[in-house]
Amino acid sequence: MKTVAQIAAELQGYDPQALTSTDVNRFLAQLAEPVAQIEEIGIFDALGRVLAHDVISPVSVPPHDNSAMDGYAFDGAQLAAHAALVLTV
Repeated sequence: MKTVAQIAAELQGYDPQALTSTDVNRFLAQLAEPVAQIEEIGIFDALGRVLAHDVISPVSVPPHDNSAMDGYAFDGAQLAAHAALVLTV
């Protein structure tokens, strides 16, 4: 199994001097401000605002379990490297 350093070295544009996720989280926490006030406004006036609470629909839309898929998947590990491949769909 590859190490994190080996995987990172293979990434295009990887910068070992980049900030760690911990440092980024600390930086972003300094920019965030707690909500000081909550207003109740109409839905059409809410564009560009941040919700104080979740909005949950009282009805399911669509009214049934739904699973959608766009595209196809295959196990790339089973393909020959650097070889042409034609898939029939």
